[in-house]
Amino acid sequence: MGPLGSAWFGPHDIAWSPAGYAVVALAELQGQSIVFKVQAFAPNIYAPLWTFIPGDKQGVQIALAVAVGPLGEVYAGGISATSHSVFAVCGG
Repeated sequence: MGPLGSAWFGPHDIAWSPAGYAVVALAELQGQSIVFKVQAFAPNIYAPLWTFIPGDKQGVQIALAVAVGPLGEVYAGGISATSHSVFAVCGG
């Protein structure tokens, strides 16, 4: 699931989806930016089922929390380098 144990990259939070997989909030280094990232992993499958990275990759953005709704919608929140909130809704 990436560079585990990193204070910057995470993973920072994990939630179980009713679809049968785990959803993880983390960050990833892309070029010169640390970007907000959410990934889904199924048991015994080591490649992510899907990955969400927002199109805005300006500066540091880190996913810190994730929750999954009853219909499978994924809510992820985090913070940017300027201490502004970052929020995304994926799927559902």
